[in-house]
Amino acid sequence: MGDTEDAAAVYDRVSARAASLGVAIAPEELAELAVRHSMGGGELAALDAVFSYLADKRHDQVIETLLKLSRLPQKAPKTFAGFDFDRIRGRDAGRCASCRRSRTCMRARTWRS
Repeated sequence: MGDTEDAAAVYDRVSARAASLGVAIAPEELAELAVRHSMGGGELAALDAVFSYLADKRHDQVIETLLKLSRLPQKAPKTFAGFDFDRIRGRDAGRCASCRRSRTCMRARTWRS
């Protein structure tokens, strides 16, 4: 009875991972396929591993695409030399403007020159 429950859990996981890839396959359909092709525990584990890998790969690709399209800087800036302080509005705008004239920023500008 433990093997049947384990197989059912594998069918559920594979079905969920396939759904995340856009493939609609029910756990019952997977069970029928496994019986039809005489799949044992090793084959089911391999099927689970493949769909897990593909779901993770798809997730990583989506994140990479969203990062590329987001216009976020890919590298961390080392100085504020190219930062536009005039775009800052609100309560702390004055402090940010004074930061532009601070000694630390001036040192960073002269160091880069």
